[in-house]
Amino acid sequence: MPDTAPPPLAIDGAPPSLARYTFDGPVPSPPGDLDAFWAGIRRAVDAHPLAVRKGPWRTSNPRDTTVNSRPHNRPHSRPHSRPRNNAPDRLRPIRFCHLRFRSLDGTPIRALLVLPDREQAPAPAAPSAPAAPSAPAVPPTPATPRAPILVQFPGFGGDCGRPEDFRAILDRGIAVLSIDARGQGGATPDRARSDGNTLYAAGLADPKTSYLLDLTVDALLAVRLARSLSEADPDGAPARILVRGGSQGGALALLAAALDPAAVRACLCDVPSGCRPDVRVLLGAGVYGRVRELLAAHPDRTDEVLRTLSYFDLVHLAPRIRCPVFASAGLADDVCPAGLFLQAYQRIPAPKQVILYPEAGHEGGGDRHELAQREWIDQWLAPQLAK
Repeated sequence: MPDTAPPPLAIDGAPPSLARYTFDGPVPSPPGDLDAFWAGIRRAVDAHPLAVRKGPWRTSNPRDTTVNSRPHNRPHSRPHSRPRNNAPDRLRPIRFCHLRFRSLDGTPIRALLVLPDREQAPAPAAPSAPAAPSAPAVPPTPATPRAPILVQFPGFGGDCGRPEDFRAILDRGIAVLSIDARGQGGATPDRARSDGNTLYAAGLADPKTSYLLDLTVDALLAVRLARSLSEADPDGAPARILVRGGSQGGALALLAAALDPAAVRACLCDVPSGCRPDVRVLLGAGVYGRVRELLAAHPDRTDEVLRTLSYFDLVHLAPRIRCPVFASAGLADDVCPAGLFLQAYQRIPAPKQVILYPEAGHEGGGDRHELAQREWIDQWLAPQLAK
């Protein structure tokens, strides 16, 4: 049966026509100490010892022809396996290891580090002098570029994934560092909770005690770890870091780009959360439904809770982003409404593109968008490898 879905809308920058899809409610003022708050967090992150504990290097089974269909650049979905299109004899083993790094509160964050096959990594042509007539021809040594590294953040309930989830990225010569979300679907606990609430409703009396801060700090530490990984930095050159995620992971990617603009070179975010949490609490949308339940039981806490959430609102933080952004949203998404994200998107001053899928909900653009994202990465990658 032919695909009768309306075509996606690819929008570069923020033209006036984008306003028709954007939530037009007034934007609340940011907290007065927003800059000072995040400056203090960044100082703590930069000074914190990561205490990395790395497991043994392993090689994946090239005949494992399934991938987890909870792609970690998409929002959450149930674990499920589907066959790959690649023939098993064409799949190369993948070199990977698991590691843990220590977050500010002592929680050990599990991560997956996956390296590209350097024999397959795209490389700029290496000039070589012609051999003398009497000398045997010597093949030029291929230039091995410093591998860019993608830091992957999971959707809600997700984890760091499996090596096979990232073949499309590895085939482009990009290393991957993918992390768990604490207290969610992976092997990372959440040690910071003490107020009886869970996850997004936890610690909302103050931004410094909130679960959202812990998630954000974990993301910033992951970017810092990516900059230090010797396996992805053979020549000591500055890291070329991309960040990526869907839903919750999309919010973390945008937060990392906003709060560490010197490190992040590109941001890919799909159906991102993290925009106008005050409206999402009112709607009870997605994970903010638990916050709405909290306020229904304790209405006297409304002002303090909404003030805490405002420190993480991407509408306030988007103007800090300096790297190119490639985003997507579903216009029928009632979990992370596209109109709320577009309020933040409009404020990003860097080069940007968003693809809107008219009939898509929180599943986003699916396979169509995965192909579009790969094409965008290829366009971004070419000048990076030439440096």
